[in-house]
Amino acid sequence: MQIDLGDVPTWLAVAVASYGGYLALRQLRLQGEAIKSEFERSAERDKLLDGQLRELQQREISLEREQAEGIDVMVAESADLPGKTIVTVINGSRRPIRYMECELLPHRTGDPVSLDYCAEMTRAGFPIDAPDRYVFPKEPERAMRLTSILALRAGGWAGFQFSARWDVLFFAKINFTDDAGRSWILDSDLSLTLLGTPEDPAMEIVTGTAPS
Repeated sequence: MQIDLGDVPTWLAVAVASYGGYLALRQLRLQGEAIKSEFERSAERDKLLDGQLRELQQREISLEREQAEGIDVMVAESADLPGKTIVTVINGSRRPIRYMECELLPHRTGDPVSLDYCAEMTRAGFPIDAPDRYVFPKEPERAMRLTSILALRAGGWAGFQFSARWDVLFFAKINFTDDAGRSWILDSDLSLTLLGTPEDPAMEIVTGTAPS
């Protein structure tokens, strides 16, 4: 008995082509799954890296603000000179701050109050049981009056005297540079703002005097 299988080469070619198509589709499917898996892993890595980057940025900001957040400011009427207002700056950080200036505004806006002079305050020797009491120096000769403080040591106090009677609406702004050279503004509401790294104004500060 003779079995007619038709055109055997043609059938073989079809079978081989079908199997080749199956292998190609399977390869494409595997490649697609691999790409999808790699994309998912990449997304997870990106998410992890983004989280690590945010954490580093938060740490950097925290370290950046660490010294500046140790600075405090108070505004009050002079106990010795009625009609004068004293802005006191306290360096509670462990390093000095530099190039410190102060501006006093009547109501957050308007023309600044006239500054008489500024000086680093000295620790009081009496009473002995008041180690944190500081004294603001008496007004110096006009030629010696400074409008800026070059440096305030760690733990130091400084004062700025203004020619105006204290008012509850007075608003003070302190501009200073931290030990890393970053410039900040601290106001009497204790709002702290980073300005950047200023040019060194040391010579201007050393020679600056209060206006006549």
